[in-house]
Amino acid sequence: MAQSKPSVLREQTEKLKSAHDLGRSEHLERAAIKFDERRWKSSRALKAPEINFVDGSRGR
Repeated sequence: MAQSKPSVLREQTEKLKSAHDLGRSEHLERAAIKFDERRWKSSRALKAPEINFVDGSRGR
C-alpha cells in the first residue's frame, strides 16, 4: 500500500469538501424555489364546489 503525502491528502480533502458543500452549490441555487413574500392586495374565500349527480340532485 502506497503512502500519500500530507499535502496531497490535504488537496484531495479540500476538493471533496467543496464538492459536497451543498450550501454553495450553483446548481442548487438555480433550482431553488423562489417565493414572493409581498402581501396580497385582496383575497376572498372560494365557495365550496358543487357536485351534480346523475339523478339531477346536487350535493355539497
